[in-house]
Amino acid sequence: MSRGRTPMRKIRQVLEYRLSKNISAEQTSLALSLSKGSVINYLERFQHNQLQQKNAESRIADVKDNKVRITSRTVEVATR
Repeated sequence: MSRGRTPMRKIRQVLEYRLSKNISAEQTSLALSLSKGSVINYLERFQHNQLQQKNAESRIADVKDNKVRITSRTVEVATR
C-alpha cells in the first residue's frame, strides 16, 4: 500500500546520503524510513534527469553557436 508522496526534503536527503556520503541504499532506507526500492528509484530518476539536462544544454549550445538552424518546419544541422 502506498504511503502517499514523499516530501522533497526526504528525497534530497536520499541523494545526499547516496551521492555525498556514499551510504548504501539499505542503510539510507533504514535511516530515512523508506523502502530500499524507493531509495534506488529516486537515485535512478535523478541520474536519468541529469543526462537529459546535459543533452538539452548541449542542444541549446549548438543553437547558440549556429551549428543548428531552426526554421518553422525543419531543423538543419551545420557540418563543419
